[in-house]
Amino acid sequence: MGKHDRMKMPFKHLISFEKLLTKYDEHLKGDDPFLAATAERILAVEKGFPELRNGFSDFSLLEKNKDLIDRILQDTFTEALSSNEIKVATLPYQGVIIKSSKRFQSIIHEAGDGYEPEIRNVGD
Repeated sequence: MGKHDRMKMPFKHLISFEKLLTKYDEHLKGDDPFLAATAERILAVEKGFPELRNGFSDFSLLEKNKDLIDRILQDTFTEALSSNEIKVATLPYQGVIIKSSKRFQSIIHEAGDGYEPEIRNVGD
């Protein structure tokens, strides 16, 4: 964890995939059968987990629902570009990585044991 990880915040972190799920709702009703089929698969699994749309603050749910969250994020972290793009879904100042691209994982691995990415140029 970096020096800002335990920073007191004037708000509570709430993890939600509502924006992406709403987009899948739109794809389900759209004209593209490929996008509609993908949306249907994702939304069918998501229905049993309203907290993914409504939001949650219990970080243990990230691991518990990892496969479903990976599926929800699949269009954001496309496999075709994963080795090229440096991309991370994370919570600011919490040291929690929800999902990352293969390129990002490779960079962290090459940095060596004990390396922790941190936000820079942030006032104390």
